[in-house]
Amino acid sequence: MWRKLRAAQGNSEPALEEDSLEPDAFTTEEFDDLDQPTPSTRKPSASAVGLPSDSQVPKDSGRDSTRRKRSKRASMELSRVSCDQLDPFQCYISSSPLPSGLVSNSNKYCLSVLWPGLMPKSSIGGVVHAGIEGWFSSSLGHPALHSAMLFGSYSHRRIMWLQKKQSEFSADDEKQMSICEADSIMRINRAIQSPSEAITDAIILCVLCMANNKNEPPLGPDFQESPFQSPLRSLQWLDVYGRLKPHPIHQAGLVQLVYLKGGLQTIKLPGLAGVISFSDVLAASRSLSQPLFPCISLQEGEFLTLNQIINFQHPMLNMDIDIVSELPITSEMQEIFSASRAYLALIDRYQDGVYVALEMLADFRNLVQWHIMSLLPGSKLGPNITNSYPLYEACRLALVIMGLGVIFPLPPQSAPLLELSQMLQAQLQSVEDIAQIYSSVSIKLMYWCLILGGIAAGESQERLWYGEELRRLAGPYGLPVWNEVKRDLKTILWLDRACDFGGRIFWEEALCLR
Repeated sequence: MWRKLRAAQGNSEPALEEDSLEPDAFTTEEFDDLDQPTPSTRKPSASAVGLPSDSQVPKDSGRDSTRRKRSKRASMELSRVSCDQLDPFQCYISSSPLPSGLVSNSNKYCLSVLWPGLMPKSSIGGVVHAGIEGWFSSSLGHPALHSAMLFGSYSHRRIMWLQKKQSEFSADDEKQMSICEADSIMRINRAIQSPSEAITDAIILCVLCMANNKNEPPLGPDFQESPFQSPLRSLQWLDVYGRLKPHPIHQAGLVQLVYLKGGLQTIKLPGLAGVISFSDVLAASRSLSQPLFPCISLQEGEFLTLNQIINFQHPMLNMDIDIVSELPITSEMQEIFSASRAYLALIDRYQDGVYVALEMLADFRNLVQWHIMSLLPGSKLGPNITNSYPLYEACRLALVIMGLGVIFPLPPQSAPLLELSQMLQAQLQSVEDIAQIYSSVSIKLMYWCLILGGIAAGESQERLWYGEELRRLAGPYGLPVWNEVKRDLKTILWLDRACDFGGRIFWEEALCLR
């Protein structure tokens, strides 16, 4: 099916192997009252978007004409929607899998809680993001999208209840969530039988909802705290979606659909390309892999560059003196350090009460993290680079720690900080004696790497190694006091309010080692 779609679209983008996208097992006994798909002589590979095949969902009940009439009535409801007033109580698709009262509650939750957090207001006049109206309006004329958004709403509420004890989430809510998931899968399955409808913005948004919300028990309540105390953990619901289990098969399907459409730049539905880009950065950060899509602005849907952050002028923005240009790293990494420093300085001002638009912070954060995760490992750069910059890989790993702990702060349950700490230890052990052959700038960089590695190590045995290595690096003069060290750290990359607590504790532990 997807090979035919690629041929029809004339799309030469690389595609995922269909054989690797087998659907999960799917049970339908509890959903006998759902609208059923119509039989078709065409048998598309629904697994290409991570959906069960036709044999896994109930057969048609002969109500197509009724559904078409319902869809027509739903599209007429668009006239009731305006940018100033979106009424969740008047807008109801009669073929919805849920009663009207539950639909109204979910619509209200999306309009007032979920989407405003996911797509913050514009920096120009504080205008509500156009995606809120666009997504809601699109769902009124699209039953598959309607059900997928209901599913996403329930999934988000479940995490809010588990994580923050906000609202309630009952056994009935769990059942309604499963009903919405089954209905979404059935309707998406039907839609992708048409090549023209399979790559619409609405279907791509459907699959995005399914990809980010796997219907399994999410990562549980906090049993551990992050060693970093980063602000803005909830920006774009990072603390929620960082805890939800993604659905890898639906994620693969989403990538396939975007490639078939021609890339994120071809998506017109407001906010959708930016949210997919954010989701991609999140997936890359969790798996320690490179992003698959380019980084696109949430607000304008445009490609972003690091220079936009580095050259950003804010009347209250004061930067510490830095030594980034002197660091023995590639020019590409130096640029990422400079942009990261500018972003953290902007966060600092925001936390001090200076107005900075959240949509700008979200765009800048996602862009910086995208570049951090896009840096190639030293093993892929070739011997010329690694010989010229022996600290490159250690620096990259420490920068990823800073990314996951401070810049793009994942919940501790899903942030692979210990794994990074172990990788950084192995890399530092392969580096020759810096104190003997390198400059004072290199030694400062080593301190920065060791301290971040020690913080990320938590209570593991690796933490002791980092402390001992700090003392070895200091030599016979011993370790300086914390304030002197922090002054050097701030010339590289550091955020006091996020890093000081963990850094000071680790430093004091190192001082006590003999």
